[in-house]
Amino acid sequence: MRDLENTPGIDVIIGGVDATPEALDLITRGVLFATVGGHVMEGGWGIVLLHDFFNGIDLARIPTHYDSPMRLITRDNLAAYRAVLNRATWRNTDFRKFSLLDRPNQSNYRFDLSTLATGAGPEPNFPERIHPSQI
Repeated sequence: MRDLENTPGIDVIIGGVDATPEALDLITRGVLFATVGGHVMEGGWGIVLLHDFFNGIDLARIPTHYDSPMRLITRDNLAAYRAVLNRATWRNTDFRKFSLLDRPNQSNYRFDLSTLATGAGPEPNFPERIHPSQI
């Protein structure tokens, strides 16, 4: 785009899907305007659901349908996402906080980037969820 004398983010908006570290770096450099991500957590959430099921949580409380909590990541919220998507954050996350075992009055799971960020410093101001049909 630059060879055509177009300015990324002004003349042409380029985006992607997956919120990979490479994509986040491209946003920092102004090459990529945005990426959509959040579905990276699906494996962790699946393990939490299995954990709860095998520890006696009533099947009626375990969802049978799940929409990935996709979020739009731009330069405006990049720092917050970098903090949450950092590998060290994942290594230090106690996924038991997502379980319903110790929350008998909670009716649903809170599988979301903002929930993951809780306890890891100030909660980032994440934009509203993006449904896959909006991408």
